[in-house]
Amino acid sequence: MGMIFSHVYMLPWKAAARKAEKVAGKRLVALALRKAGSRIAGKLLTGSKEWTKAFEHIAEHFSEEALQHKISHSVFRATLRSRSLLEPLLKDAVLKPSRKVVSQLRLHGVSLGRVCVIIEREFADVIGEDITHTAEGVVRRPAKILRVVVDITGRPITAFPVLEFLPAGG
Repeated sequence: MGMIFSHVYMLPWKAAARKAEKVAGKRLVALALRKAGSRIAGKLLTGSKEWTKAFEHIAEHFSEEALQHKISHSVFRATLRSRSLLEPLLKDAVLKPSRKVVSQLRLHGVSLGRVCVIIEREFADVIGEDITHTAEGVVRRPAKILRVVVDITGRPITAFPVLEFLPAGG
């Protein structure tokens, strides 16, 4: 079943961690957090079918076209808008994350019931921008954080630039 995620929304960390543990169990959640980076790096290096499918969604963040149907959208900077240029950045992010959290996937605010791991890495340089429609017009803000979302088995789901880390409250 091919789901297209317009944006992946996560529950607050504490609530998501509790729900994830109920769904998948504490040991599996702990293993997913520990192994998510190396698993997705392996899928990147081998060019797996899962990575190819995830890249279709990631490529939606190469243009502003989706902004026509959304209030907010993020795009990668022009020099990263190809698979060969983005893969090293993704590999760096998953192998040396600034932060990893467990959560549950949500689509348009509705829980999909699937446990996921969010890997975030802040880079020194701008990797993209967040574009938002407001009453005053379009607002563009530089983004230095790469958010990579993988399922509990380490299968890549999506990746996109963001302004800030996920909030830790819950």
